[in-house]
Amino acid sequence: MTARTVQLFTRLAALIVLAAVPAWGARAADIPTTPQLRIETGMHGGAINAIAVDAADKQIVTVSDDKTARIWSATDGDLVTTLRGPIGPGPEGGLYAVALSPSGKTIAVGGYTGIAWDNSAAIYLFGRAEGNWIGRIALGAGADVITHLAFSPDGHYLAVATNDAHGLRVIDTRALTAKIVDADYADAIEWLDFAPDGRLVTSSLDGTVRLYDANFVRVKSFRVPDDRKPLSVAFAIDGSAVAVGLLDGSSVLVLGGRDLKQAAELKGAPERSGTLSIVAWSANGRTLYAGGTYGDPSGQKLLRTWPLTDLSKGTDVAVSDDTVTALIALDDGVAFASAEPGWGKLGGDGKISLGHHRVYADFRDGDRSFALSSDGSAVEFGFARGGKIKARFDVLAGTFDLDPKPRDGMKPPAASAGGASLSDWRNGDKPRLNDRMLPLDANERARSASAAGDMALLGTDYFLRAYKGGQPVWRAAVPAPVWVVNQSADGRLAVAGLGDGTIRWYRLADGVEILSLFAEPDGKHWVAWTPEGFFDHGDGGEQVIGYHLNQVDQGRPKGAAFVRVEQLYALFFRRDLVVKKFQGQSESEITDQLARVGDVRSVLGKGLPPDIRLTEYCLGTNCFPVAAEEQSRGVGKLQLRDASAPEVVLHFDVVDRGGGVGPIIVRDKGATVASSGQTRGIKDNVHSEERTVQLEPGTNIIMLSAFNGAKEIETGPKERPLLGLRFDKAATTKPVMRLLAVGIDSYTGKGIPALANAAADAKGVAEIMRGDPKHDVFGDVDAIVLADADATLANIDKAFEDLAARTKPDDLVFVFLAGHGIALDGRYFYIPVDVPDTQDESIRKHALTYDDLGARLGRFPTARAIVVLDTCYSGAFAIDDSIQRDSRDQTVGKQISHATGRFILAGSSSQQEALDGVNGHGVFTDVLLTGLKGDADTQAAGNHDGKVSIYELGEYAKLKVPELAAKIARGYSQKPRWFFNGDEMFDLRDVN
Repeated sequence: MTARTVQLFTRLAALIVLAAVPAWGARAADIPTTPQLRIETGMHGGAINAIAVDAADKQIVTVSDDKTARIWSATDGDLVTTLRGPIGPGPEGGLYAVALSPSGKTIAVGGYTGIAWDNSAAIYLFGRAEGNWIGRIALGAGADVITHLAFSPDGHYLAVATNDAHGLRVIDTRALTAKIVDADYADAIEWLDFAPDGRLVTSSLDGTVRLYDANFVRVKSFRVPDDRKPLSVAFAIDGSAVAVGLLDGSSVLVLGGRDLKQAAELKGAPERSGTLSIVAWSANGRTLYAGGTYGDPSGQKLLRTWPLTDLSKGTDVAVSDDTVTALIALDDGVAFASAEPGWGKLGGDGKISLGHHRVYADFRDGDRSFALSSDGSAVEFGFARGGKIKARFDVLAGTFDLDPKPRDGMKPPAASAGGASLSDWRNGDKPRLNDRMLPLDANERARSASAAGDMALLGTDYFLRAYKGGQPVWRAAVPAPVWVVNQSADGRLAVAGLGDGTIRWYRLADGVEILSLFAEPDGKHWVAWTPEGFFDHGDGGEQVIGYHLNQVDQGRPKGAAFVRVEQLYALFFRRDLVVKKFQGQSESEITDQLARVGDVRSVLGKGLPPDIRLTEYCLGTNCFPVAAEEQSRGVGKLQLRDASAPEVVLHFDVVDRGGGVGPIIVRDKGATVASSGQTRGIKDNVHSEERTVQLEPGTNIIMLSAFNGAKEIETGPKERPLLGLRFDKAATTKPVMRLLAVGIDSYTGKGIPALANAAADAKGVAEIMRGDPKHDVFGDVDAIVLADADATLANIDKAFEDLAARTKPDDLVFVFLAGHGIALDGRYFYIPVDVPDTQDESIRKHALTYDDLGARLGRFPTARAIVVLDTCYSGAFAIDDSIQRDSRDQTVGKQISHATGRFILAGSSSQQEALDGVNGHGVFTDVLLTGLKGDADTQAAGNHDGKVSIYELGEYAKLKVPELAAKIARGYSQKPRWFFNGDEMFDLRDVN
């Protein structure tokens, strides 16, 4: 780094402070502090508008309409970090420009940034190494959207292009000034680029390319012939030439780098169409590249390349399904970005070496594939444009299927039906209903239509509009264009597919939104949520959405934070409420729940969870420091280290970010495990912590997280330090099976019905585990059985405590709870024998709560634990609706598994199923015992290896319990489910 660059960043910090003074523009409105729900897939969710590269560390930076900037590894394409500035409704926060300082240390971004509250666009600055917010530079009152940014080669200046006609702005980072150096522009500046010697070239929609010397004195101008408009400009690597990309036609101009005289006009291939508006030269000076809407008849967008040795020999390479928006020179080739959104690298050999593409549904032209079930609970759609890559989501079943089998009753939308007929709507601004033109707002276009009976729906860029009997009845604002829309045959729902990849359900009567869905094309990552923030999800889907929080200090922006809904899991994962919301039965229950826990705004208002930084780990007397850049925060990047001792001592800092420091959680392979330790000191909001963790033989993946002081928001999954240790322990003794089996038939509490088989079920599980031949899985059984009168809350607590005290890291834990259970406030409660009655407050006070169960499982030093819940919901606890009962079971099962990382197998039954039973046991336990005897290893998902694993037992129960329940009596529908957030499907019993 040069002395001038050091001075640049020293003074830049002062400039950021000065940006707050009134001379830089008065605020027009307050910066929003309400949480804003955003989709977060690890890839941009909107068009990528600009791209920059840091050659020193081989990183690429992209900015997007989705209001984020992202840093990527240019080597393998992995996402390094996501940068977030303040955002607001509508376009506020959209990013259109990015520049990296010559040192590579600072990232400058701009776009529609700050206009809503400053009446002026501002530049946001981030540190590249840590992705931290540095500050902002406001451009002054009246500055419109920032379209392009460029640092001078020495870092002394930052040139700014804006969408107004006020002229060329330059920030002097030494004098701490921002000024217009040339006001002679008749339209917006779209692009600018520096030559190695400090010369600057700009392009404007007024049709002119301008050249400035290193002092920003204009020396030459070039008017593009035939009233064509230039978009992008780029100096050749040696500054000898300037390429100009045009908004009109498939051609590129090459101008002299010092005189702007036209040297050549390079054209696209005759059989191609579209514009070559974006240009770049390779860093080795051998190739000129251009792209834009230029493509072939199939819709593929192409890059046109010309070797500088012979500019007459252009070739094309397919790179995207949508407009190429940016190019940046690499050593050999270019990096490109597109509106798809996508980005990638094109080498000098004409091959794409890596790339990222759209990870959400493209509903354009997909109306014929957008089909609904009669009640609107199931929707079929295509992930790709035109309805290709078909999928089906079912709200009530909670299932997501790729390439689904045909299903009766699925209907696509019709533009004309009954008394309503829509025409001239596809991408038009004058749609008609029954030959009457429907008025739209300025710049609004119709995109989709649906008619049924006398009800018509029109999807546009900004609204979903409804008409009844030919008259408008409501309109709902939408965050992205409505590319497809349909309505359920029962007349209750409107369902729309939007340009942001979401599907949204609205009440047809009044347009009130009731549910949203976002899914990725892998068929696993999906999440559905209500407007109140309660959500359901598939595998990993809980990490796909979250809340953007603008950070504000004395009315000025201070960056932003992002909290994924996964961090709020205990409060807002409520599949049961999602189902009830869809069914129209949830309003009072949602109101009650929000009164208890608070809405999303109040929960997030209690403060962010702390940041955790692992600083050192010790094995025996040897301690190993962990530098900040060595923090492992992803299993895919984790390196296993050999451990010479049976325990590891972790030293880590917990940094209070304003929300306080709550419980610290230690996990091994995803499961909460016991640890001991203390706070070593607190200084400047940093808690220095120590924890000792016993290691299991084999692989240990230790993870640290913490809650905020309110115990409601946990450290995000991407921010949790990981440590991988391999402990090779000599096998001197076999593991012990630690078993707690509880079963209650006869309750002492008022109004709690008796059961018939729960006590026998608990005893049966203990007997079969004690009778294990004990070859390989474990060597002994340490069992505590509590039946009927012995199964008090105090005794259950003591049993957990005693077993945990005796458990070693390589032992197995089996917890079996049979009897009555209840889902209260969306959480599981097991009813001990001494609960006095069925009142909610009695249950909250005297039952084994969800939190109690999680805390007791966290006392065990082993990650290998299974919890079986053979719970009867009857009498005051019963739910008659089978769909709601299943959604309740999934809610409590996922809640417990997520909190503890343990394998949860739940087989709830009705009162009659529990009483009838089979072979002296409940249906679920009878199947469980049969599976443990060996059938689970040979049937269902069994692998015939002579052992029963937790996975095999869970799959066997899912297959056999419904069959057996149906045989006992007609109409019985018992559906067990298993849930697991860990990563070791360990063996449970040897059956050889």
